[in-house]
Amino acid sequence: MKNKIHIVAFVALTILAGFLVYLFTYNGMGKANFINETDTKSQSKFLEESKDDRTLREQRERAEGLAMLEEVVIVSGPEIPFVKIGQATFGPAGDIYEGQVILSGRYYYTNSPNAHGGEQLCFEVDESSVQKTPDKRNRFCFRNLNQAKRLFKVESIEANFDVQQYCEITGNATIWIKNYFLLRAEIGGTDVTKIARVITDNGKNFSCRVPM
Repeated sequence: MKNKIHIVAFVALTILAGFLVYLFTYNGMGKANFINETDTKSQSKFLEESKDDRTLREQRERAEGLAMLEEVVIVSGPEIPFVKIGQATFGPAGDIYEGQVILSGRYYYTNSPNAHGGEQLCFEVDESSVQKTPDKRNRFCFRNLNQAKRLFKVESIEANFDVQQYCEITGNATIWIKNYFLLRAEIGGTDVTKIARVITDNGKNFSCRVPM
């Protein structure tokens, strides 16, 4: 009798142990699969959101870039010396200045594929007015490019550019500029400002040359 009881108890314990092993193993695997599936979904969602964020940022940057080119700047009142108001918080390192001054010097425009930097309209300040720019910088380019092209009236001459050569429009002028970004420690970059008015333009020179 005792032997039968022992056998029954042993069988019962064996069945119970097997059931517990199955239960814990199944739950553990199910939980692990659930966690892995959740992690995978979270990672996919994060990557999708990151991709959307990048797309939105790129669209915003393009829109801001186009807005810069199309920006129309107006000045009124007297000259206001440049005053530093802060530093750039993103993009190239540099100092931001507010003010509006009149400068004299030489401008040059190019839209040739062979030109370094692509389309640009820039200005070299002469010695008589260079003390008005931040750090007495003597060269900058115009941020509001389309307004600058209209003010300097370069569109009609630009039509004669030879795409196989390096072509340039130059001239001497006196201009109003407003606000200034002074570039710091950037190789190949340049300061930028916004042109508001061309006071005098002493004629233009147009030339093309074979790139070296």
